[in-house]
Amino acid sequence: MNPARPVQVESQRLPSGGAVMYDPCESMVIPTGATVSVNLCWGQQWAWQQQEMPPDRRSPSLIFTCVMSLPEQTRLGDVQAALRMVTARHAALRSTVSAGPGRPPQSVVWSAEADGYDLARFDDREHGERWLRDQMDIGASWPLRVAVLGRGPMRLGIAAHHIASDRYGFDLLCRELRLALRATLRRTTPPLPPVGRQPADIAAFERSAAGAAVSRRAIEYWLDHRAELDVAVCVLGARFDTTSGAMHVARAVSVDAKTSLSTLATAAHSSEASVAVAAIASVLAGHLGTQTVPFYLTSANRHLTGLKHSVCSVAQAGLASVSVPAPNDLPRLVPAASKATLAALSHAYYDGSALAERARAAGGPGPHPPVSPPSINILHSDDSSPPGGGHGLPATAHTTRADRPCLGLNFHVRLTTASVSVELRAGTHLLSASECRELVAGTLRLLLDASPATVHIVR
Repeated sequence: MNPARPVQVESQRLPSGGAVMYDPCESMVIPTGATVSVNLCWGQQWAWQQQEMPPDRRSPSLIFTCVMSLPEQTRLGDVQAALRMVTARHAALRSTVSAGPGRPPQSVVWSAEADGYDLARFDDREHGERWLRDQMDIGASWPLRVAVLGRGPMRLGIAAHHIASDRYGFDLLCRELRLALRATLRRTTPPLPPVGRQPADIAAFERSAAGAAVSRRAIEYWLDHRAELDVAVCVLGARFDTTSGAMHVARAVSVDAKTSLSTLATAAHSSEASVAVAAIASVLAGHLGTQTVPFYLTSANRHLTGLKHSVCSVAQAGLASVSVPAPNDLPRLVPAASKATLAALSHAYYDGSALAERARAAGGPGPHPPVSPPSINILHSDDSSPPGGGHGLPATAHTTRADRPCLGLNFHVRLTTASVSVELRAGTHLLSASECRELVAGTLRLLLDASPATVHIVR
């Protein structure tokens, strides 16, 4: 690593213009004196596998980003103080990760005083946001990147690698950083929650006898439902011979769907997430031509002891399977979806490497193209701003193309206090752009309980 240049501007206000404070092409120096070296926890395994792939083959979800407003009186020293406060609380943010010949990847945790994150300033906000999304060298610097963006009213951009945090943990990081920055400006103590379990604590439990038992139970559940997964995989894989390196990304947002979803959840004594799962299972049943729809459901795993306030990558996929005898009867499907959701949450904490080995040993129904089962990720957000439209306006389903591989039908549902957004990522070899739009539109139609005209499709 190149030596980082010292920055002596802590007592100055952040300028409205100027050069990069830290050169984004250079990594911060991490001094000797690491505090601890540990194996990765189960939730970090997927991120490490993605990191080992060529950059153009990695998932677009490998880097999380957020941009927040900065008060006018903010100084660089205030930003650095808030960052040090947050990184001192969460070891995953101040770790480097690497592997050597014959040994598994290990995480090296550094002192918070090392300030091993990348910090840069950009007058061009678009340039800065691109820099935030760039690939990270997690073996050379911390998996955290910070940028001061724009002239005049400035904003603070935050990026974190998935190996340091899942989406839930990243949202927690952003909330804590806002509180820490506000307290720094007021010279007060921020009202931060108790610190959750650290990666070393989590990894130690996972390698204990109790952790092995938890993993074993979850893996047995997965293997019991393997046949259902194989059916879905074969149906998806039957339509193509080779995979592509690109994906279609279809999106639609609705304000009214939020009201409909909340009403149905209350009437069914269920959760909003279960209602969303029921709607997606319904459209998948119609597309796949099956009455049983198996899929991966992302679990934040924050219901586990000590993980509620952990900025760490502990989310994993649980296996859900929903019986869909009547695809268009959403109220009837909600109880089955609720049961499947609870089962997935109960079996979403396990050793991913051990599961892969057991699955390979168990074999499958026969050779098929590389394809993943469908997946659903339900995200909750505190954002209350309307999504570009108000009540009574139709949702608009549109599709873009991204030059990233995708081997499954990956649904991402964001539930805010004001709206529901549905996004589908699917390899271009799996679905056409119009099919992606129709699956997204169909999901919202079910939630809205309205005619097809309620959702506009942009062709």
